[in-house]
Amino acid sequence: MRGYNLAMNAMDPTTCVNCGTYVIPMADGSCPACQRPANAAVAPAGASDGSQLESQASKSARQALLEPESSSHAAHRPKGLVVLAVLQFVFAAASLLSLFMAIGSPTMQAEMQRQGVTMDAYTILSLLGTFLLLIASGAGYLSQNRILGYWGGNLLAIGLIANIMIHNFQEHFARFSRHIPSLFYPIVLLFVLNVHFRKEFR
Repeated sequence: MRGYNLAMNAMDPTTCVNCGTYVIPMADGSCPACQRPANAAVAPAGASDGSQLESQASKSARQALLEPESSSHAAHRPKGLVVLAVLQFVFAAASLLSLFMAIGSPTMQAEMQRQGVTMDAYTILSLLGTFLLLIASGAGYLSQNRILGYWGGNLLAIGLIANIMIHNFQEHFARFSRHIPSLFYPIVLLFVLNVHFRKEFR
């Protein structure tokens, strides 16, 4: 009699404990949608627990897929790249300030002329290009973007070295010793990007 009651209850419209579909169970009590026991009363021992574990596992998998990629990047971002980004943002601010002073300050222009630097189109474009590359590559270090970070940083370093060498070539390297310290950062940048952090960019 008890088995008859269970069977009749199992055939009443109900919500499947496995897939959540509102169905009329089949004769054996299984869900027409997922083919598993629709009612906890007729489900084999441990079936409900197994379905809950499966549901939790699928939910965890969906959360992992939907989790923002930026959080995983931040977790694996080397501190050295953060230091490089901060340095370049500081250098970018100094470069932009130098550009404004060179354009609007007669005192600055006189000092530049005294050092053999003329305020021509090349100088303005050089300062502006340096500023843009500093910002772009700094942002690339933080996002670990291969184009902005790796290639942008290499282009910045090569451009800084080339700019120093072109300026000294025009002066026949008469004041080259003054510019040796300026070569330190681009050379170190080339080294760390291509040796230490090369595999950190995607």
